Amino acid sequence: MLQKDIIVNDPLRYQGISIFQSSYGTVPSRDAVFSFTSRATGMVYTREMKVGQETQLPENLGTFALAEMRHQAQFRGHPVGDAFIGRLTAPDGTVQEVVLPIRFPTFDRMRRGEVVIAVDQFKEKHYTGLQVNKDPGVDVVYSGFILMILGCYVTFFRSHQQICVEALRNGTGTRVTVYGTANKNKTAMQRRIQKLARALKDLK
Repeated sequence: MLQKDIIVNDPLRYQGISIFQSSYGTVPSRDAVFSFTSRATGMVYTREMKVGQETQLPENLGTFALAEMRHQAQFRGHPVGDAFIGRLTAPDGTVQEVVLPIRFPTFDRMRRGEVVIAVDQFKEKHYTGLQVNKDPGVDVVYSGFILMILGCYVTFFRSHQQICVEALRNGTGTRVTVYGTANKNKTAMQRRIQKLARALKDLK
């Protein structure tokens, strides 16, 4: 069994399969620890609650139900970020919606109720996104890349030469003409043609 920590720019490679980190981030949890402060006595009570859970508050302060976790919540038309939404039921049966932003623990003080509710402890969940990739044609791609580089080298850095020898019968003899062309170092090409012409002239 193969084990490896997958981090940014350090993927896991095994038998042609690559597993690498493509994204990461945090997501809010659906549970937290809430504090309930009684304005009358100053006592602070804490409860660990999950979304959908309801709890009875001490000192006859009513009940509190954690309704939902809302992303990018708004309070009176103003964004307050991620927040828990709860419903506080007073002893007389009055129900009031309570917005509890995670970034502002003392936000509920503005409500001026008999109990002040705050998000006391909240842990975000971290996630990472993994991408699995397998490309069996990597060797073919590399081979084509190398051939392309060699082709560019031959095309742009090597001298291309063409030599043409024309032989025409002239009576009892033969007239031989040597032609040549080159895209680079034409002086050397001219010397080569002259050398070839002398060699042909010396033929018996």
